[in-house]
Amino acid sequence: DIACPICYDHYNDKDKIPRILQCGHTFCQNCLMDLRTSNILTCSTCRKYFAPDVKQLIKNFTILGKKFEMFF
Repeated sequence: DIACPICYDHYNDKDKIPRILQCGHTFCQNCLMDLRTSNILTCSTCRKYFAPDVKQLIKNFTILGKKFEMFF
């Protein structure tokens, strides 16, 4: 199963969109929005700081592709 390491929900292309931080770690968009405080985002894996607009982060199409491959 391919799931967000924070909420453990399965990624999808609607509300649990996998987004890649500049450090290379991937989390769902909802969790990243929740992790943001005062326009600073801390990666929950490596603890690096970022100031991104979460919706502007790159989607992890590799994870989305693998998720959809599982159904075909």
